[in-house]
Amino acid sequence: MAATAARSRAMKTPAHLNLELDPIARGVVFPSHVRDVRRSKGYETLRDFDGKAKVGGTVITYNRLAKIERGEVIPDAAEITSIAKALKVPVDALLVDPTSPMFDRTAWARDHIEASLKNRGGDVEAMKLGAAMRVHRLSLKLSTSDLKEYGLPAATASRIENADRPLERWPRDVKNGIAQFFGESSFRKVEDRVQKMFEAGELTVMLAELFSEEAIQARNNRRLRSLLTQLPGTAAKKITEHLDEQYTKLPDILRTTARSRHLESMLSGSQDNDLMVRAGDAEAAPPAGGADVETKGTDDLPVLGARLLGNRITLDADTGAKIRRPSGVGADAYAVRVDVSSVGSRIQRGSVVVAEEGHKISGGDLVVIRDSYDNSVMLAEAVVDEGHTFFETQNPKSSISQADLTQDEVVAKVLAILMP
Repeated sequence: MAATAARSRAMKTPAHLNLELDPIARGVVFPSHVRDVRRSKGYETLRDFDGKAKVGGTVITYNRLAKIERGEVIPDAAEITSIAKALKVPVDALLVDPTSPMFDRTAWARDHIEASLKNRGGDVEAMKLGAAMRVHRLSLKLSTSDLKEYGLPAATASRIENADRPLERWPRDVKNGIAQFFGESSFRKVEDRVQKMFEAGELTVMLAELFSEEAIQARNNRRLRSLLTQLPGTAAKKITEHLDEQYTKLPDILRTTARSRHLESMLSGSQDNDLMVRAGDAEAAPPAGGADVETKGTDDLPVLGARLLGNRITLDADTGAKIRRPSGVGADAYAVRVDVSSVGSRIQRGSVVVAEEGHKISGGDLVVIRDSYDNSVMLAEAVVDEGHTFFETQNPKSSISQADLTQDEVVAKVLAILMP
């Protein structure tokens, strides 16, 4: 009876959502010819190839190779290049064009994922719960690390929101934590509440952003494009062109959310209009993280920045202002005017931050996450939770795992703050 009810609820999924219902296909981020080429070169099993591919003298581990072959991770340029070298083929021979009308992601996934892994990934009910979790979390202006008070570590909360497994595979303590988070007395009541949210249309936008075929494809393609731009060969160049062409055809909401995570800002309803930028000369403030950085510099830094949707700032705009480069700051440092008070009271709107890549990031540091794909940045605070590093904003509330950053996104530490 329960199974019949679940199937009945699943059938009510609006067709226009175009959800990716195959959990195996949802988990594929890097389809490739690596396994096929490896076998064609006489390495019938991955164990036979283990130890052959090296990056800077360090062997790519068996587990990492397995994930690359299954398409679970996107390798960096050095990894895919070293694999090609070990197999004595050009990098082009390992690449798949996911935009090709001949490519079937589901068929590829089913062919490349071992049977022992095919029970992973949640169904429609898990997707509904994931969407409801995120909508509810954003309505409360909480980050995933805030859910620890409900017995849900940030990594677990993220896996729930991404429908990492079917509902029945979550242990009792996790289900109890979910119920507590929703303010319900049991997980069954949470399921009923989620279904009501779904039927009322409250989950439609979030379901589309998290699980629609178009959104998943856009996220995966963006990360793939970041890799391809670093690779030699005509195939990499052609696939990049195809990805760019496909990107322009996305619906507006998916085109923005897929690359800049704007949806969380939109759903939180915070456009940050409560604070006005104060005019006046900028004064030096203590740098984030307690570092001692002088504000007397040797040359001028142009101040960049213009407000984008949500918590993003574009670096394509020059404000016309300049500041003296702080002493000890390298040539790659940049200055950004903060028109979004995304880290609460730590930085006021209208402040200018100086950030630089290459510094060690610790919990409590302020960082600027620069996205080279659209040349935008986001100001956030680094949080370390059970060995995992997250970058959080307070207004609007959002949390991004360091592990989820693409190769386009580079973290720079804030070294100096100039208050308005």
